[in-house]
Amino acid sequence: MYGRPMRSGFLVLVVLVGTACTKSSQPIANAASAQCGGMVWPTKLEKPSTPASHREVAIRLLEASGVRVGYAQMLEISLTSILKTNPAMAKFEGVFREFFAKYASYDAIAGDFAELYMRVFDELQLRQIEAFYLTPTGRAAVTELPRIIQEGSKIGERKVQEHQKELIDMLMKVQPGAAPTIAPPSP
Repeated sequence: MYGRPMRSGFLVLVVLVGTACTKSSQPIANAASAQCGGMVWPTKLEKPSTPASHREVAIRLLEASGVRVGYAQMLEISLTSILKTNPAMAKFEGVFREFFAKYASYDAIAGDFAELYMRVFDELQLRQIEAFYLTPTGRAAVTELPRIIQEGSKIGERKVQEHQKELIDMLMKVQPGAAPTIAPPSP
């Protein structure tokens, strides 16, 4: 439920803000960084990027951005949803948990996530995003964004429910006589 879509958009926002900050900042004693809103913002790498250094910062960013905790919460929500949707699967809960721990836990996916971040962001961008997450505002974002995403999801569901008749009417125009049954989302 929470994690991926909003967090990806948020990371892009952070990069954009960071880029603007970098362009407007005056270098401080270390030419590889600048002051921006009270934080030290990397403006260039002190050493050339290597696959190992790029991966190292990607892994640190996963931790700083709360992916470990958010991903564990998402897995728990997914499992709860599976069991709630299909109560007959409850007897297999232990098997699901064992399987998820082996193939879908944070430890199992961290390397793949790091590679994804490495494909999307260069090392300097990752260091800039990490710098943001290490600020009080960045830490607050890690704490509060899951709640905002969850509440935002409820807003979207409510809006669709409020206008459900209009959606059905639109669907009926595409295929007259085939009135779909739209069940409200589960609480």
